[in-house]
Amino acid sequence: MSQKNIIGIDLGTTMSAIAKLNDLGTPEIIPNSDGERIMPSVINFSQNSLLIGAEAKNSAADEPSRVVKEFKREMHNSEYRFSVDGKDYAAHELSSMILRKLVQDASQKIGPIEQVVITVPAYFKENQRNATMEAGKLAGLDVIAIINEPTAAALFYAKESNIQGKGIVYDLGGGTFDITLTQTDGNNIKILGSEGDSKLGGVDFDKIIFDIM
Repeated sequence: MSQKNIIGIDLGTTMSAIAKLNDLGTPEIIPNSDGERIMPSVINFSQNSLLIGAEAKNSAADEPSRVVKEFKREMHNSEYRFSVDGKDYAAHELSSMILRKLVQDASQKIGPIEQVVITVPAYFKENQRNATMEAGKLAGLDVIAIINEPTAAALFYAKESNIQGKGIVYDLGGGTFDITLTQTDGNNIKILGSEGDSKLGGVDFDKIIFDIM
């Protein structure tokens, strides 16, 4: 596998992104078909066509019962289903659609993509990691690794700033919040401890502010 096709994916609760290593070995986000660096993790099973990303988010008000989002929060829940047009979709099946869209858009810019690394919250349990792997397989991808999001962040900053020793990584995302204590020694990152809340993120702040207003 050539370096330019080493692909990393941030499969987020509210936003997702895909990146590659450039010629200098530095991660570089690949803009999607809309020219944006991040894509809403939203799907609209529109009566006309399947919409994913910004188009799905922008049209959500027109067909709210056909729109699904924030399903990453249900990756642990084997009973979760989103039902539309007589079909039921599990969280990992919905996630596979997001992955497929990200890869399709990126492939138009850098060529075929098969092997990927996907990041997950550090507190994700084995069943959530397995569901993420399954989502990648359903998207037709070879998921060569699942990496903790704080580990990915620590690796990047260790490379850029030559960080050594213990550090704390806070990750406040659209749908989750976690904190991880790491031990960094060059490119070796060890997670000493991690705690998180899968129901505390930007969308929750938005809802509280909306209720207050």
